[in-house]
Amino acid sequence: MPAPSPEGPRSPTATAAQALLLSAQQQQPALLELGSDGCIRYVNGAGERLFGAESIDLVGRHHTVLVSASCRETPAYASLWQRLEQGEVVNNRLSYVASDGQIFDDDALYLPVPTVETGDDGVSGPVVMLIAGRDGAEILPLPAVAQLPDADGTLAACLQVAVEASDRAVLIADEYGRIEYVNPFFVRMYGYESRLAVQRNVADVLFGESTRAHLSNEWRQAVGRDSRFIQYCMTEGRSGQRYWTRLATLVVRQGSAGQGRTIVFATDVTSGRLRKTVQQPVLEALVRDAPVLDAMNLICREIESMVPGTRLVLSQVGEGGMLRTLAAPSVAPHLVMSWSEILDDDEGAGTLRFAAVLSGQPVFVPDVRDTPFVGLLAADEQTDAEANGAPAAVAPVACWAVPIQSNDNDVLGVLACLGRWRGQPDPFLMRVVDSCLQLCGLTLERHQARQQLEQLAFYDTLTGLPNRRQLQSLSGQVIADVQRQGQQLAVIYMDVDRLKQVNDSLGYTAGDIVLRSVAQRLADVDSRALVGRLSGDEFVLAMPIDADSEALPLVETLHERLSEPVEIAGMKLEMSVSMGISLYPADGRDMETLLHRADIALHQAKAGGAGSTGFFSREMNRASHGRLVMEAALRDALRTSQLKLHYQPQVRIADGSLYGAEALLRWQHPEWGMIGPDRFIPLAEELGLMNPLGLWVLAEACRQLQAWRAAGLAVPAVSINMSASSLRNADLPQHITSTLAAHGLSTGDLLIEVTENVMLDSDPGTLAVVREIENLGVRLSIDDFGTGYSSWGYLNRLPLDEIKLDKSFVQAVASDEISRILSQAVVRIGEAMDLTVIAEGVETQEHFDLLERQGFDVVQGYLVARPMPPDEFVVWLESRLPALTRPS
Repeated sequence: MPAPSPEGPRSPTATAAQALLLSAQQQQPALLELGSDGCIRYVNGAGERLFGAESIDLVGRHHTVLVSASCRETPAYASLWQRLEQGEVVNNRLSYVASDGQIFDDDALYLPVPTVETGDDGVSGPVVMLIAGRDGAEILPLPAVAQLPDADGTLAACLQVAVEASDRAVLIADEYGRIEYVNPFFVRMYGYESRLAVQRNVADVLFGESTRAHLSNEWRQAVGRDSRFIQYCMTEGRSGQRYWTRLATLVVRQGSAGQGRTIVFATDVTSGRLRKTVQQPVLEALVRDAPVLDAMNLICREIESMVPGTRLVLSQVGEGGMLRTLAAPSVAPHLVMSWSEILDDDEGAGTLRFAAVLSGQPVFVPDVRDTPFVGLLAADEQTDAEANGAPAAVAPVACWAVPIQSNDNDVLGVLACLGRWRGQPDPFLMRVVDSCLQLCGLTLERHQARQQLEQLAFYDTLTGLPNRRQLQSLSGQVIADVQRQGQQLAVIYMDVDRLKQVNDSLGYTAGDIVLRSVAQRLADVDSRALVGRLSGDEFVLAMPIDADSEALPLVETLHERLSEPVEIAGMKLEMSVSMGISLYPADGRDMETLLHRADIALHQAKAGGAGSTGFFSREMNRASHGRLVMEAALRDALRTSQLKLHYQPQVRIADGSLYGAEALLRWQHPEWGMIGPDRFIPLAEELGLMNPLGLWVLAEACRQLQAWRAAGLAVPAVSINMSASSLRNADLPQHITSTLAAHGLSTGDLLIEVTENVMLDSDPGTLAVVREIENLGVRLSIDDFGTGYSSWGYLNRLPLDEIKLDKSFVQAVASDEISRILSQAVVRIGEAMDLTVIAEGVETQEHFDLLERQGFDVVQGYLVARPMPPDEFVVWLESRLPALTRPS
C-alpha cells in the first residue's frame, strides 16, 4: 500500500459521503424505493436481477408482491410499517419470493427518509429498501442511488442515517490505508472511539499482534488487486476481544489514476461459522446415524482451528465419575488416555481441582503440568521444541475444564481446553466453547443412548457379559486369531446346577447373585477368554489353547473356581457347574456349530449328575439328533391327533363300586407304536408344551365322560393330571368352567390331580389358580404322595379332597415295616383332615387285604385293571359292575 500523503488527511465527513455515493453508483446491493403507500417507485439493476423481473413490471405494485404468502402472516412483517411510521430503521430477515416462484430468506434494511414531508397515510415519505440477494452480495447500508435527486439534501441525510444505524461495523480508509471514519457500531464492537481509530492503519486496528503480519499482507494484496472482495479471518478489538469476522471490502476508485477510498464492512460471524461448520454438519451426521465419535472430533477440530494454540480433549463421564476420552484430535495417540488419571491423583490435587467439573461448575487451573496426562503432554511439547531448536523451557500449560450437561443438568462429560493463557481463559475461546456446549451435550446424549441400545442388544443386562448375538459377532475374530496362530479353541458350554432350587427356596434375588458371581469368576479366568451368557443359567467360555491336552486342566480350573461358595445374606451356598466341551477345528469350524456340539456334550454330562463334564463325540451327536426327531414328532402329535387317553378304574374297598376313572395320556405314533408318558412328558416339559397338552387332556376327558353317560354308563367322575407349569396359567379356571359347560358336566364330575411340586412352587400365582379351581367346586387330589421333600408339612397349603399314596409305598407295604407305618399314618391324616385316601399301584391280593385292614378308602392298580382305551373300559365296566364287590 502506498505511503501516507504528506498533505495530511482530508475531511472525514466529506470523504465518507463521497465514498458512499460512489459505492451506491456501483449498485452492489438490490435497492428499491417505496412510497408512503407501500407501492414500489424505483428498482435498481441488482433488484431486477434478484426478483427476476424488470423495473417496469414492479414499479407501481405493492410491496406485498415481494414477500411470500406465509411471511405476510408473521408478526415481523405485520409490525414493519408501524415501525417505519415511527421513523425507526428496520433491519429484518424476511421470506421473499421471486417472479419464478422461488422463495428465499434474506436480510433487508428498510430506511424511512426523514427529510420528506409526511404523507396522508402517516408514513414518513419514501422508504428505501436494501437487500443482499440470493447470490450472497453484501448488504451495504446505502439508502439511495446516485440517480435519485439530491437537491434538498435527501440523499445525504439517507446516507448519514444508514451508516449510523447499521448493525455492522463500517470503516472508511483513504488510498494510503489510513482510517478516516468509523461508525458507532464499529466503536461498540472493537472498543475504539472515533478519535482513537482515525488516522490509524486499518491492519493495526483490525488484526491482533499474532496474526497482523500475515492477515494485513493478505488484505493489502487484495485491495491492490480487486475492487470488491470478502475475507473470513480473526479480528481483534482494543481490549483483546476476538471475533471470527466476515470482512467485506469495497474499493471505490476515482479518476484515471485509480486512487480512491476503501470501505470495510466487518460482521461478527462467529456464531454463523459455528452453525455452518460445526452445528449443521454434526446435526446432519446425527440424523444420518453416522458415528458419534466422528461428530465429537469435528467439534474439537473446529474449535481448535478458530482458537489456534488450543488443544481439546472431550471425555465422557462413566460410572463413579471416571472419565473416558472420546475425542482428542490434536493430542498424540500415545497420550490419549483416560482423564480419570486427573481424578485419581495420589496427592488429591486432581480430585480437588476437577470435582467441581463433575458437579456442574467450570474450573480453570493456571498450570496443570503436575497431573499425569498434562505432564506427558508438556513433556511431549518440550521434546518437539528441542528438536526444532527452540528453548528447552516449556511455558505453563493452563487447563479450562467445562462440564457438558444434559437438558436435565446431569453432567455427561467434560470438555477440557489446554492452552498457554495467563490469568483467565481466552474470552474468545470461552465464547466459542459456550456456543458448542449444547451441541456437545446433544452428541453425548446420542452417544449414551447408542451405548445403552448396544448394551441391550449385545450384552446381558444382569451380568454385563456378551449375549449370544454378540458372541457370534466376536467369535469370528477369535477363530481367525487361533487359526493364524495355529492354535485350537476350547468352547465350554456351562450350566449352573440347581439354580431353580435356589430361586424357589431363597428367591430370585439370590439366584441373580449366583449368576453375577459366576459371570465375574469366568471373566477373571484369562484375558484371552471370550465369555458370555447365553440364557438363564447357561454360560459359555471360548479359550485359545495350544493343544487339546490343555482342555482338561482348563476345565479343572473352572470347576475349582466356580465351586467356591457364594455368600448370600450371610449364608455360604455351595454351587457346582456342569460343562460340555467342543474343540476347534476338530468339532466344528464356526461358533454356531461349536456351541451346538458343546451343548450336546453338556446334556450328556448332566446325565451323570451335578458338576459333571463331557466332551463332544459322534455318539453324542447321534443321540442329540434322535432327540430333535422326537421333539418334532411330539409337536406333530398335537396337530394330528396321535395322542390318546387311556382310563384306569378306581374302586371303593368297602363295596367294590366304581369311584372314578383316571385319564392317562398315551402317544400312538404311526411308526414307533405306543410311547409311554415316561418318554415324552419330560420332553414336553422342556419344550413348554405342558400347557397345551393339559388343555387337550381336559377337553378330551370331559368329552369322553359325556359320551359314556349318554350311553347309559354310570361313571361317577374322571380325574386328570395337571403339571405345575399348566397351573401357572391364570386362564385355566375359565378353561375348566367353559369345558365342563360345553359337555353338560358339573364341577363335581371332575377331579384334578397335582404333584407335590405344586406345593413347593414359589410362584404365588400357582396357588392362587389352585384355590380358584377349588372354589369352582372341582375336586383336588395330591398325586404320588410321600415322594416329595416336604409332603407332611405342606398338606395344609392346598385345598385338597384326596391323597394318593405313591405306589412305591404300596408295593412295599407287605414286606417293609416302615412302609406299613407310613401308609397307616397317611390313613390317619386322611381321617383327621376328612380326605379320601387312595392307594395306587395295587397289584396283589396281599396288598389289597393289608390296605383294607389299614382303612384305605379306594384302590387303583393292576389288581383292579390296567389303563384301557375307552372302548375296553366300557367292556370292563359292563362285565364287572354292579356285581363287583371286591377284586378277585
